[in-house]
Amino acid sequence: SEMTRTPRKNADGGKDHWSSTSALLISGGLQGGTVLGQTNDSLKATGIDLNTGQEDGSQNPLNYDQFVAGILHSVGIDSNAWLPNVEVLRGIID
Repeated sequence: SEMTRTPRKNADGGKDHWSSTSALLISGGLQGGTVLGQTNDSLKATGIDLNTGQEDGSQNPLNYDQFVAGILHSVGIDSNAWLPNVEVLRGIID
């Protein structure tokens, strides 16, 4: 992960905060070899279908709370107890 830093340098040669990042998940029970979500040519996150994890331009980009809810769900924890009313990213396991 780039710790939510932009992939491009700014005018001062530094990197600004960025709303997109990456994660590598390693665990039994997860569907292996899967890439979830993507960016467009401008390196902005595209919409994602939370049930499949695949790009869907009619949906919103993945939010961090949906990702965490998906991790909780994947290990059998009721994500609603910790993140009420947050849609679960089911594409990482279901």
